[in-house]
Amino acid sequence: MKIKHYIAVAVVAMTTFLACAQTFESNGITFRITGDGTASVTRGTYRGVVNIPSTVYCNGENYAVTSIDNFAMTRSGVTHVTVPSSITEIGVGAWEGAQDLEEVVLPETLAELPDRAFKETALSALIVPNGVKRLGRDALSNCTRLQWLFLPASLEIIDEGALDCCFALTELHCAAIVPPTAGDALRTLNGTDIITAADSLVTAYSNSEEWGDLTRADYYEALRVK
Repeated sequence: MKIKHYIAVAVVAMTTFLACAQTFESNGITFRITGDGTASVTRGTYRGVVNIPSTVYCNGENYAVTSIDNFAMTRSGVTHVTVPSSITEIGVGAWEGAQDLEEVVLPETLAELPDRAFKETALSALIVPNGVKRLGRDALSNCTRLQWLFLPASLEIIDEGALDCCFALTELHCAAIVPPTAGDALRTLNGTDIITAADSLVTAYSNSEEWGDLTRADYYEALRVK
């Protein structure tokens, strides 16, 4: 019986050790090992400026940082975040409720901005990078300080609630040639100017049931100096 007891204790201890070894901290960022040579940014204590590295070193190995976990920095004290091009996936609610978050720099390696990604943050402006095809459900909802938003040519879908209660949003620049499918996502944008990439696209946006009267003309070159 004693031998069985000791074996059980050893198994529990080993399991605990291995579980702990899957997460580690480096320069104030908590990482989770996700596979052979890869790691993800995970839940931790975050404050101020966070510059996520493209690689991180731990116990004699380098790991490529390829993702950010669900709710990784939710309700944290982070103020500025830079996301490297090594990251291809961001989890649901990654910064939800981070009410001090004022600036985020995103890479062109993302296919979507996930659900609730920046819900209830203090962003005043955001450039959604080219490559993103989907703006997730509630991705920017309740960003009441958001005044300026750029959507890329690659964007195809704006999910329900993505821009709900962005009452301060005055300019929404959209570079997509075909107006993205938006459903009711634009319903609270009273007083927001939708600025297209070229004069020739104004008609397409103006005739869209979803974009309608919000559209006015501008040139893509002008967007670059904003």
